[in-house]
Amino acid sequence: MNVVPLKLERRCARLSHRTLTLSLIAGLALTGLSAVGVANNGTSSQASRTVAVEYYPSGSIMSQTEELITADGQIVLDGTTMAWYDENGQLALQRAFKNGEPIGTYASWYANGQQELRYAFGNGQPTGGFTHWYDNGQIESQGSLQDGEYHGHWVAQHADGNVSAAGQFDAGHEVGDWLYVLPDGEIMTTTYDAP
Repeated sequence: MNVVPLKLERRCARLSHRTLTLSLIAGLALTGLSAVGVANNGTSSQASRTVAVEYYPSGSIMSQTEELITADGQIVLDGTTMAWYDENGQLALQRAFKNGEPIGTYASWYANGQQELRYAFGNGQPTGGFTHWYDNGQIESQGSLQDGEYHGHWVAQHADGNVSAAGQFDAGHEVGDWLYVLPDGEIMTTTYDAP
């Protein structure tokens, strides 16, 4: 497999800041903005890899997506996808795919650079540890996911760091005793039956 570098003139990149796939010719994926390169084994009956890059009008990268172009011309996400908030390079999100299925860690950030979300994928579903932050860096909620559902112990917090809720989930349903703390400090408890 060889990588064929592909360069487009800057005037082409100024036409639009949206990614526009123009053609698929001899295994080379061209976009209206850029194609970093295509890995191709030299035959049209095999899949090709490409990196689609979208630019802001200033020329800064807006998004970058690794793709697999199947032998029948279908474009499938395969590799890392990243997007940036602005022309200064502040990362907004990063995630990975394998043959169109999400894998690995999903991470996103606020425009101020503070991380917003972080969780992992297994079997195409969010699974494992999950953390959501406020834009001030304080944890908003933290717990576990199983097959895309809240599962296990979860804690949520107010923006000041004080606990707002704590309890157990079972396959997306609150179970057992839950503690709720209102912003004014009032404490409430509720017991949920198993589904």
